[in-house]
Amino acid sequence: IWLFKRKRTPDSTLSKYKARLCCHGGHQQYGLNYWNTYSPVVSWSSVRMLLTLSKLHEMRTRSIDFTLAFPQADVKATIFLHNPPGVELNADKHNYVLKLLKNVYGLKDAGRTWWEYLTSNL
Repeated sequence: IWLFKRKRTPDSTLSKYKARLCCHGGHQQYGLNYWNTYSPVVSWSSVRMLLTLSKLHEMRTRSIDFTLAFPQADVKATIFLHNPPGVELNADKHNYVLKLLKNVYGLKDAGRTWWEYLTSNL
């Protein structure tokens, strides 16, 4: 599945087009393509509390944004993806598929795979 987005400048003029390849996670089967989907998430009340404490104790805070976070982690299972619309790989009339080597948005365990990758590299 392709997701398309139009990026605009602050004055609302069109600056660029972006496309993201996503997977349809509904076709995955538990125990075959994925095993565990849990990944920890933070609650907003915890974030507010940490920011309040850092302000009270005059501490500096920083934020981090990971560009293309999920595709940085490797896929653990063997997953094949049909050619997305608009991609022609049928040069000799064979029906090719894509083998995923990296994590893709839309997989059921994408969040967990990214979290494991992040914690192992910190």
